[in-house]
Amino acid sequence: MSNARNLANLLGTGTQITTADIADGAFQANKNLIINGAMQVAQRGTSSSSSGYQTVDRFKTNLLGPTITQSQHSLTSSDTPYSYGFRSSYHVEVTGVGTNAATDYLEINQNVEAQNIAKSGWNYTSASSFITLSFWVKASVAGTYSVIFDSVDGTQQLYNFEYTVSANTWKKVTHTIPGYSNIAFDNDNGIGLRLFFVLYYGTDYTVASSPLNEQWGTLGSPTDYVNDFAQNMSATANATFEVTGVQLEVGDTATPFEHRSYGEELLLCQRYFYSKPNDGQALKICSPYNGVGTNSWITMDFPVFMRSVPTITSSGWIGSSPVSVQPSSHAVAFNFSTANAYYDTTTVIQADAEL
Repeated sequence: MSNARNLANLLGTGTQITTADIADGAFQANKNLIINGAMQVAQRGTSSSSSGYQTVDRFKTNLLGPTITQSQHSLTSSDTPYSYGFRSSYHVEVTGVGTNAATDYLEINQNVEAQNIAKSGWNYTSASSFITLSFWVKASVAGTYSVIFDSVDGTQQLYNFEYTVSANTWKKVTHTIPGYSNIAFDNDNGIGLRLFFVLYYGTDYTVASSPLNEQWGTLGSPTDYVNDFAQNMSATANATFEVTGVQLEVGDTATPFEHRSYGEELLLCQRYFYSKPNDGQALKICSPYNGVGTNSWITMDFPVFMRSVPTITSSGWIGSSPVSVQPSSHAVAFNFSTANAYYDTTTVIQADAEL
């Protein structure tokens, strides 16, 4: 019991901790396979009317049919997750309705790096080994929604489950997923597992009783993803959906959410995307590279090694724009055709190595 007493001392005299708490991973560090599950980090911005990666890091909205606004939404004390330490959610609002109930779709997605799953401790080929997903969710349209797991490596395998929510009421959802003999995860930096929160799938992607409902299997037909939707959020003007506290962990029990500091979460996100902040810092290169010719170079190190060599976009240079860009997984070098090159707070530099 010495470990339990030490944890109790750290957390306060009123905290009761047992060896069972320790054994089930309640206080395990780095147990959450989802990055930015508390929706703290939004390097790209806090609101966007576009799909894809636009706001909350590591999460994106995919769609066909409706138009939306996605945002990092601030929670208040009237939101149930607030009392559990959450201050932000990933929020989607339908600003223009979809018109085709068959082909329209709307989903929130995070892709998990393959090596993070492969080395997580989940014996994913065994039906007696489990991972557990938990999250807080609120939707303005009552009904039954779906979550999909998609294992990408080897022969693609999918698994879905459903949950039901009342309108405008926060609900905590937990679901445990068993391993499966046909699942494979490579020990590399590619996509291993895709997680989808399905807000709506049209009838082209659904069936009355999906064979993938709470069991792994292959996608035999485009209609096999999930069960039919009774409600159509994508066709409901101003409908909203928000999620926070997303945690995916090894084991058959949902343990308390792993609240990481903002700094920890930011570094995890910056492996996949980095944006030079408007921090008041400026840099000027005043002489040619190696003292020869008229070219000059500006280099910028990334805070962490990125997942892969990133795609670089930049704008707002002072004086002239770079004539070439040479990125690596740890830094980027910009080559200028003049001896003097600047960047300052107006310069935007972004490095994208998203899955």
